[in-house]
Amino acid sequence: MERGDLKFRDLNMTFVECVDLKQTEICFALRHKIYCEDLMYEVQNEEKLEFDTFDGEARHFLIQNDKVNIGCFRIVPNGTPHLTQRVDAKGAFEISRFIIDYEFRHPEVLSNVVKNFPDLVNRLGLYPSYMVMEARFARFIKSKGIKIKKTSPYFELNGMRAAYLYDHLEYCAS
Repeated sequence: MERGDLKFRDLNMTFVECVDLKQTEICFALRHKIYCEDLMYEVQNEEKLEFDTFDGEARHFLIQNDKVNIGCFRIVPNGTPHLTQRVDAKGAFEISRFIIDYEFRHPEVLSNVVKNFPDLVNRLGLYPSYMVMEARFARFIKSKGIKIKKTSPYFELNGMRAAYLYDHLEYCAS
């Protein structure tokens, strides 16, 4: 798999792979801000860093627009139990903890981040790749022309969510 910064044409956007603890902690701080403080999905802590047992094996990425950190996500090889308990994800990748800081959540930025995900997945060779998400986010992704397929029933995880498979073969054919 390719490593390093992945630049895209839209909005001066870059997905920066975290290569040191300082960059990874920026991801954890963004996640704390959104998951713990804003959405209250996780308990706040004094360090103001949100992380879990899957972060040790994950690859972490910052999403930058004009070199400003606007969000982050991680790629977990073989997926988390939220995924693997519902689909056969052996050898798969899970894109998880995807966030955009609420200060930057206007439709143009979110749209361009989502539209660049297929290139990211293809460049890194993340086949197959899944995301666990709410139905409305899945509809938003599909509205941008990205082919995803629901592969599990809905289940409770900070709201009702399902596993979705990104179909890179369909993307490559289009």
